[in-house]
Amino acid sequence: MADDDAEIDICAKVPFAIAVTLLAGTSGLYCYFTCPYLWSELSPAIPIIDAILFVIVAAAFVLAWRTNPGVYPKVNGGQEHMNSFRSGLYQNKIIRGYSVQVKWCDTCKFYRPPRSSHCSTCNNCVEEFDHHCPWVDNCVGRRNYRFFFTFLSMLNVHALLVIVTSSVALAVGKGHTELPTVKYYGTVAVLVVACLVFVLIFGLLMFHIFLVSKGRSTNEQVSVWVRALHTSMLACGLWATRF
Repeated sequence: MADDDAEIDICAKVPFAIAVTLLAGTSGLYCYFTCPYLWSELSPAIPIIDAILFVIVAAAFVLAWRTNPGVYPKVNGGQEHMNSFRSGLYQNKIIRGYSVQVKWCDTCKFYRPPRSSHCSTCNNCVEEFDHHCPWVDNCVGRRNYRFFFTFLSMLNVHALLVIVTSSVALAVGKGHTELPTVKYYGTVAVLVVACLVFVLIFGLLMFHIFLVSKGRSTNEQVSVWVRALHTSMLACGLWATRF
């Protein structure tokens, strides 16, 4: 059992390792293959701006990874104490003058506050739970969502700058001695990786901008979609029974 748990923990770290490798590796290769040409032939401002963006992205990534997302401590107590405390799966509480329904968590042994949810990966209840992000190896909740959103936003800007400047370097430097063959194909490789990453993260950024505009979390939005799908399936089943 211990070996199985260790294997699961290692597998859970794989997306995080991939994210770190892509972020550091692609930026490092871009700095080695492309930045010298941009510095000397176009403008020193381009590598400087990209370096500043990389620092912001890396800092936001570390903060999203290491910041406590808002984990509620578990309640310790005997079964008799828990049974006396619990008065049903759901309970109505008055919060800021409004009656709000809260749900009991069997794992953490308390009624979860509104917008909180239990993360099955971390095995903790998280305040204003958004989702568990394997790429930053942490839950995203109230306390670190701003860092996650900053990381995602700046990563898009960073990737877009790499794509544009690499394309310009390839177009302008092709056939010139200033961009040797090795650095030319190195820049091509960086451009391909940056384009693939940008396609994925741009869609994710648009989704989170949508969530912010609606004042919802990922967890809440998924619940909305599930309820809508369930309602549609019931409606289709009702329609089908009439024929």
